[in-house]
Amino acid sequence: GPHRGGSAMKREELLAALREAAPNVNWGADAPENTLSSLDTLMIVSQLYSRFGVAVPPEELRSANFRSADAILSLCEKLEKERN
Repeated sequence: GPHRGGSAMKREELLAALREAAPNVNWGADAPENTLSSLDTLMIVSQLYSRFGVAVPPEELRSANFRSADAILSLCEKLEKERN
């Protein structure tokens, strides 16, 4: 169903979104320290918003938050907590 509040984001859904946003990046099970271009980051932020309704504020646009799927998932969970 449609995404409503609460942390309904699943890792698989996030990975699908990441692969679509930045297909050149290896989002494998354990892909530490991905080097994302600023365009990759922009595409990911845009996907997070359109798919999951998660708005990433400018101060969270640090490379550490985007270095892996798990880092992005943690960021989204944190942002959802702050929003609710």
